[in-house]
Amino acid sequence: MCLSSERQNRFGSAGLMSGMIHFYKKQSSVCISCGKCCDCGWPVPVTSAEVARISALDFSDWNGRSSSYFKKTLRGSYLRKRADKRCVFLDSDGLCIIHKKFGFDAKPLACRLYPLDVYKWRDGSVSASFRYDCPAVAGGSRMEHPRELANSITAFASELFQYRGRDADASYSRRIHPEIGRLRQIAGAYQRILLYDRIAPEVRFYAAVRLLLFHSIRKNSSDILEAEEFENDAFAFFKRSIEHLTSIVESAEKIRRDQLVRFRYLIWCVLRDDSRATLAAHFPMAFAALRFLVGRGTLKQSLLNLEVTAGDLFHQVCRCRRKADALEPFFRFLRGRLTSMHFCGSPALGLTYEYGMAYLLMTFPIVIFLASVLAAQRKDLLITAADVSEALILTDHGFLRSKLFTRRSTKSAAWNLMKGEDYAFLMKLCLRQKLIS
Repeated sequence: MCLSSERQNRFGSAGLMSGMIHFYKKQSSVCISCGKCCDCGWPVPVTSAEVARISALDFSDWNGRSSSYFKKTLRGSYLRKRADKRCVFLDSDGLCIIHKKFGFDAKPLACRLYPLDVYKWRDGSVSASFRYDCPAVAGGSRMEHPRELANSITAFASELFQYRGRDADASYSRRIHPEIGRLRQIAGAYQRILLYDRIAPEVRFYAAVRLLLFHSIRKNSSDILEAEEFENDAFAFFKRSIEHLTSIVESAEKIRRDQLVRFRYLIWCVLRDDSRATLAAHFPMAFAALRFLVGRGTLKQSLLNLEVTAGDLFHQVCRCRRKADALEPFFRFLRGRLTSMHFCGSPALGLTYEYGMAYLLMTFPIVIFLASVLAAQRKDLLITAADVSEALILTDHGFLRSKLFTRRSTKSAAWNLMKGEDYAFLMKLCLRQKLIS
């Protein structure tokens, strides 16, 4: 387990990297010792130096000691997993034996880093974001001091980049390749629009979708490279269009059947259970996914693990009410992604800015729908911040963590859902939820 308070004390102040640190500061990473990061089957890479260092540690008095702690593959070395997918170093009390016996610094960098993702970009800047599949991050019960977080990030960055390859990079699209600073300006425009809290979030997200589609048209894409005041121009256009965009969302009448299948497909993508490694286990899960896509199955064989039918998703989202502060965890997540820009380029499986933003905008209806299901299971039909946090844990577990999101079918599903009235209709369903103070 990664104890972030100990992480901060040990790293202290570190020499700043050249450039800026792009990180949304109002986030939490105080470990709650839940053991999820050691009990989920994720591969944990280790360097040859870490293999040698950990192999030299004395585990002779530990009942769980093994003859081999590492697995070597063509892509490098990893911590070995047990048959149940738990880390070989996870002790019977759910804590890391390396941490317990030898301290935080003795663990592999990948373990010490979690739940942070840290990258150095080609312009010399450093970015960091939290992984919201970690319950301690999604819950956000405690806040760390911004200076301590910055020290941790720069210290991790200095260590990480000693053996990581090229600096992080990103392109806006396959045709447009602006500098990183320009991409951050574009992200700033989306942040101003999506966080403009004088109107409903559903309208803001629909506005962001329209902006993304507008610049995907070849004759309009020159703005990405040429507009001197892109952020101010985009925000001013958004404000002038609020009344029109609101009317589109409120009057949206339906979603096409093929688009409904695409939305179910994206939900299944973020809820898929990758821990089932054998072909025999994957076959029934694939069959369950197919039944869900066509509207006849449930989410029992997904990470949600509930007998929720495809039809229930839309039924519950219309029945539920929403506490006024319920979306606070989601907007922390959103600010973190937009500030760090970890939704595209090297931090996001090499996705272009366009496709990464499309996925980011699709997380909003997915989180609302999943939170509605969780509220319905309690029978009170009231969506709280805890429901949204749980939905984020499920969503971020799948969001851009797998090469599944680089496949043409998955990218096409997200992109096509933004066209026509379909995304507006999803926003209309979310907008129907009555807010409760």
